[in-house]
Amino acid sequence: MRPFPRILIVACSLLIVAQALALCAATGWRTFTRFPQPEIEEMNRSTGLYALFEGTGAFDNSPAAPNLDNRFALGLIPYPAFGVEAISVLTVAGPAALVALAALLARRRANPRSGPQPSTSAAGITF
Repeated sequence: MRPFPRILIVACSLLIVAQALALCAATGWRTFTRFPQPEIEEMNRSTGLYALFEGTGAFDNSPAAPNLDNRFALGLIPYPAFGVEAISVLTVAGPAALVALAALLARRRANPRSGPQPSTSAAGITF
């Protein structure tokens, strides 16, 4: 393989790896990929028991109910399912890293017409 295409392939592959890692860092370095769920959004909107007993003063001194985190996060490894959660740093950057490695390890194939010709022995075996 010529040097310029090899350098271009390696550079583009490393860019894909860097972008996948940057997106994972920007979304919180989660282990598994997660997408916003409508059920969790509904749970965060409703106040449940707090709304029922608001007038009694039973919850005046208690801390507010925590909200569940319901945002996108690109995970490092794929979730063991065949849905959209299977997208991860490993499934995006892994193939790109393998292409970069293959481009770095690729060698030029020798032209069969150039170079030494195969020799034959007295028994007719080609080496």
